[in-house]
Order: sequence, then structure tokens, then C-alpha cells
Amino acid sequence: MYDQSIWHDVKLAIDEKCNLCEEWFQSFFKMLGKISESDAQILYTDLCKVQIATDGDTLPHLHFLCDVIDVKNNESVKHFCMLIIDNGRIVDMLADCIDLKPAERVRKWNQNAASRKHEADLHRRNSDMQTRLSAFGVRTRREYEVIYEQVRKALQDRTTNASDLRDWEKIIFLTPERISRFDKQFWIGLQFSKCKPEEMKALSHKLKLCQPLSTCPHLIARHIDDLIRTLFVQDEPFVRPNVFCCGFMTFSTKRK
Repeated sequence: MYDQSIWHDVKLAIDEKCNLCEEWFQSFFKMLGKISESDAQILYTDLCKVQIATDGDTLPHLHFLCDVIDVKNNESVKHFCMLIIDNGRIVDMLADCIDLKPAERVRKWNQNAASRKHEADLHRRNSDMQTRLSAFGVRTRREYEVIYEQVRKALQDRTTNASDLRDWEKIIFLTPERISRFDKQFWIGLQFSKCKPEEMKALSHKLKLCQPLSTCPHLIARHIDDLIRTLFVQDEPFVRPNVFCCGFMTFSTKRK
């Protein structure tokens, strides 16, 4: 059902050069849920004509919007476009009104709204998690450096031959310059799943020293990220979301 009175506030906003309130948009969207396909086509055509008229050389013949916009006033036309057309959402919804029955279009809009809300919530959670991870990395930097020295000394006391060591132990044992010559396959196959927490802490510190010299810095960065996230989950009593999917590891944040 089309309601011409909906444009009263738009005309006032144009005359006073101000914006529309959120309540107006909610009322307008509610009307779009009921508008007939034929009325939607007329309104859609009016909006297209107004858009074309922004060049100032065209005076469109409007139907529903004839009393809303002074088409001879270019500023009036531009302000209407800023309020209604530039957002893009109203035009897209009108296109749905032309193609879909009321129940179908409302169902589509509700699904889209739920999807947008989910994406916004996920973005907010991820942003919060990245902030917490960054703070965790700063807070533990010195601690992990000390642990690295302890783990490295234990390896040196055990052997002087790197060939006797596992891959992750070689990272602790060798200099960053030697490690920089490790190829892509080494970094792809590198695993930390059997490492103890103290060993992971030492590795996260050593990998940060190795990354600038390596020919595979992006792979090292993913390993660092995996280690930091694992250690963060072990350190934090409450972490959300419940599952991280990282570069080389997927693991639950639920504490055992």
C-alpha cells in the first residue's frame, strides 16, 4: 500500500536543508514491504529521473514526487538525492518490490538484515580479540625472551650437533642467519603440536628474530600468530570466540 504522506518529512528536510531521522526510514521501509509492484515501478522511475536531473540540464516529469521536489531548483534536486538515492539501499529495495511479492521481499530483507548483523558482530568480536592479542604480546615479550634463553641453553647443554635436533629445536638452537636459509617446505611442514608451553613461548620469541631475515616471512608470521593465539588461550580464563582457525592450526579455546 503506497502512502503519499510519507514524503511530507522529506519535503521539510529539503526546504530546511537537514537530514531525515531514523524513524522516517523505518516507516518508509515498512511501507515498501506492502507497496504494490506497479506503484514500486512508478516510484523507481521517479527516482531514476531525479538522478538524471542532477546534471541541471533536464526537467523531469514526475508522478509521486512531483510535489516533493522543485525540479527547477538544482539544490533541491541534489539534496533529495543525498537523502534518498545516494545511500543506494532504497533503490535496491524498490527493485525488489518490483520483482517480488510482499511476503517474498520482506523475507529477503529480514535474511539480509540478519546476515549484516552477524557480520557486524563477528567484526566487533574479531577486533576485540586482536586488541587483546596485541596487549598480550606486549605484556609477555620480556617473559618469553627469558624463557627462550633458558630453553636454548638446555639444548646447548644436550648437544652441539643441530642434525640431532627436531625441526622446532633447530629454530631455537641455530642463529637467525642460519635459519634464514630454510626453504618454504621446511616452514610449511613445521609443527608445534607436541611442544610444551615453555617451548612455544621460546619459539614465539625466536621466530620474531628470524622473520626479518627469512625468504618466507609470511609463513613465519603465520606460525607466530598460531603460537601467540595458543598461548593466549592458555593464559586467559575466558576467551571468545570458542574456536580459532589459524594459519597452520585449528584449536578450541574451551579450557579443559
